[in-house]
Order: sequence, then structure tokens, then C-alpha cells
Amino acid sequence: MADPVLIGTVVALFEGIASAIMGGGSSRDWSGEIRALERQLEMSNEHHKEMHKQWENERKLADAARKRELELVRESMEKDVKAQRTELEYLHKLMAEEKEEKERRRKERLEYPIPEWLNKYVTDVENLDGEKRFVNVGIVGNSGVGNSKFINSIRGYKKKADAPSEEHWADVGVKETTILPSPFAAKTNYDSDVTISSAGNQTIMLWDLPGVGTPRFPTEDYFKTVGLRHFDIVLIMAAGRFSDNDFMLKNELERVKLPFFFIRSKIDIDVTNNMDDHEIEEAETLRQIKDDLKHQGVMMPFLVSAKDVNNYDLPLLIKALRNEALDVPTGK
Repeated sequence: MADPVLIGTVVALFEGIASAIMGGGSSRDWSGEIRALERQLEMSNEHHKEMHKQWENERKLADAARKRELELVRESMEKDVKAQRTELEYLHKLMAEEKEEKERRRKERLEYPIPEWLNKYVTDVENLDGEKRFVNVGIVGNSGVGNSKFINSIRGYKKKADAPSEEHWADVGVKETTILPSPFAAKTNYDSDVTISSAGNQTIMLWDLPGVGTPRFPTEDYFKTVGLRHFDIVLIMAAGRFSDNDFMLKNELERVKLPFFFIRSKIDIDVTNNMDDHEIEEAETLRQIKDDLKHQGVMMPFLVSAKDVNNYDLPLLIKALRNEALDVPTGK
């Protein structure tokens, strides 16, 4: 039968590999592990050959039942050795994929350098041992969609007087109030279904980002200039239909495999207007909006109102954000 020590080695290796890939742990000594597994496989092959000789000698003297028993043992061992070879090939593949991913990160970092204003909130993407202190959530939307109001509301600040200080309040106004990217920390261990909160050693930072296509952040360079590649989660927000610029961001976020959500804001205004103008009930208004967005290609939007945080999809969005934040590794 297969060498139990070898099987244990393989299991331990793959548990470590899974941990490194899924949990963002330290780089592994692939070469050492592969050499160890190859030595074990060589020993198993030698043992297999020796056993095969013994089986052949015994088969000549054994009766039919014993021959069948020996044949089953031989088939089982050959199957185990084949499985070990497959596992070794898979280990080589994982090592190559990790090397390719590190090279991809290196190139993207050259193409998308970390902006100076974001640098202190982002750990070195090549430092797999570095602890990631912040979960950075970028919120993108054109002027008037309600980014700032949304950021205040999901941190539990309905009005400016609710914020501990002026620095905690995201400016709200009818004109463009977001000139440069601004971070706002979520409350710590705040227990509410409609308030985003930080936990453990990580702090969730909500970034109020300028809209795409402003003079300082033109469309063609927006992804690079704003540094979206270095965020952990991105929210794309609109108060009506999503624009071509929004879908440009979506395509780029998908390319670099960053989680994102489409947020349709100011739903309370649509519901009120539809009732006042057409006597259409709330449920029908929400259905119409979701159908319209689906035709745009937005399959899973969150319909929210910063004024009515307990209603619509905001509690679902908070839950989704919390789950994504928990999935962000402490080392990157």
C-alpha cells in the first residue's frame, strides 16, 4: 500500500498551499517542498519495484485466490503512485501561478503607482508578510449622486451635529464638494444593521472619490490617477442611469479582479415622485427601476436612500460590505 508518511506529507503541503493562496500568507519555499516530495515519490517508486518483484515470485507459487489478492494490492499501489504524481504536477502548477501573480502585481504597480495621498493606507503589494491595517472602500459617483451624504449616513451621522468633529463629516452640497479624494473611518465595533463598522485590527476607510471626467481626473486616466487598483472594494454610485464612464470602471475592475457594487441612490425621491405624479406604489417603482437597470446590464444593483437608512437595500449593502471586508486578508 501507499507510504503513509508520503500521504501525510502531501496533505500537509496542500493544507499549507491552500492557506497561503486563500489567506494571503507568506511566500512558500516551493523548491524545497517540491524536492522533498520528489524524494518521497522516488522512495515510493523503489518500494513499488521491490514489492513487484516479491509479488511475481509469490504469484508463481500461489493459488488463484492469493494471486487475485496480490493483483488487487498491486493495482492499489499503482493507483496511489499515480495520484502522488498528479499531486506533484499540481504543486508545480501552483508554484508557477504564484510566480505569475507576483509578476503581474509588480507590472501593475509600475503601471498604476500608489498615489501619494493613498500611500499611508495601503501596504506594499509585494510584502506578503505585511499586515494590512486598512480596508479601503472607494465610492465613485458624479456630482449630485449623493456620495458624501451616503458616507455620512452609513456611519450613523444624519446631520453634521451628529459627527464628533468637522473632520468626521463628509461635506454635502448642491455643487461639486469632492475636489480631492477624502478618507472617512468607519466606527469601531458599532452594532447596527444599517451602519458600517470596523472590527479587529483593521479599520474600514470609506473614500469619497471625485467623479469620472472632472478636470483634475479626466476619464482616460481616472483609474490610474485615483489609484482604484489599490482599493479593496469599490462602490459605483448613480442617482439615475449609469453612464458609459461607470461601465468603463466596471470593466477595468473586473480585469484586475477587484470586488465592486453598483449603488442606485436617492430611491426615496423616485418613490415619492412616482406616487405623486402617477399614483404608482413603491413596490412597482422599485421593480421598474431594477428592470431598467437590468436592461443597462446592471444585474444586481443596491437601491438605497441616505435619508431612509432602514429601508430599501441599504441593510443588504451593509451586510455585503462587511462580508467583503472580512474576506480582505490581513497580509496582502
